[in-house]
Amino acid sequence: MELSRSDFQILNVLKEHKCTNYQESMTLQEIIPELLFSRVTAYKRLKKLCDMGYTAKGCQAEQADTYYILDKGIRVADIKDITELES
Repeated sequence: MELSRSDFQILNVLKEHKCTNYQESMTLQEIIPELLFSRVTAYKRLKKLCDMGYTAKGCQAEQADTYYILDKGIRVADIKDITELES
């Protein structure tokens, strides 16, 4: 499955906020203001990124799930050229 521009935006938000472990993570509500798309799209993209191993769910914040970027996601977020992704 290929990553979209929206997927890269989410990865970059998590990376910029240093959400890199179970405790240091963000809720969907915290992520949305930094994105240019809807809550539903953001949720679907986060689910896809979790399924693909780029992000993971963190600890609960009140009743909300949180998310953080995994090492695989950090490596992909740093890619500036598609040929780097293919190798």
